[in-house]
Amino acid sequence: MLQVNKYVLGPLQTNCYIVNNKNNAIIIDPAYSPDFLAQLIHRNKYNLTAMVATHGHIDHVMAAGLLQKIYPVPFYIHKKDLFLLKNMVNLAKKYIEYIDFIPIEPKKIKFLNEGTLHFGSITFNCFLAPGHTPGSCVLHNKQQKIAFVGDVVFKNGVGRYDFNYANKEDLKKSIKKIKKLPKNTLLYPGHGNEFYISNINTNELHQII
Repeated sequence: MLQVNKYVLGPLQTNCYIVNNKNNAIIIDPAYSPDFLAQLIHRNKYNLTAMVATHGHIDHVMAAGLLQKIYPVPFYIHKKDLFLLKNMVNLAKKYIEYIDFIPIEPKKIKFLNEGTLHFGSITFNCFLAPGHTPGSCVLHNKQQKIAFVGDVVFKNGVGRYDFNYANKEDLKKSIKKIKKLPKNTLLYPGHGNEFYISNINTNELHQII
């Protein structure tokens, strides 16, 4: 059975998740505080097998490169968000007053593809959910009725779509795709509290987007 531990990290209060099963573990959105995350892995004796980004925004990937110095595991991201990852270090320099470390670009990059993902004893189905970013992905575990949705949709809102690479119509389609999952699926977003698909207020979303 998968265990999900959430840590709210960094100046943007980004959700970072450590998912483990039988001591195999992955980090979903290694957001911030690489030292803190490394200590968690060491203290809990996790066998870290991978890090996965729901999308490429800096506040979701900043700790990955430095963590790889200690745990040289693959870093998964969709290829359509690789341009965001490549700009991470330059962007961090612009906001250095809010960041207490200098991130480095992750290595050992593997691209997320739609379909089944196996990380040791941890399995997810991945599907593309663009709109907030071109390469935003959802990670769904049908057996445990959970899904990690990044910044596509939140308990009381949706991800930003005012970036020049974002797309409001794509975001609408992605939210509709998420809503097709079983209603009792618990969604873990990139910010804020988790919520069930049945809690998504379609009328409210229409007012937002």
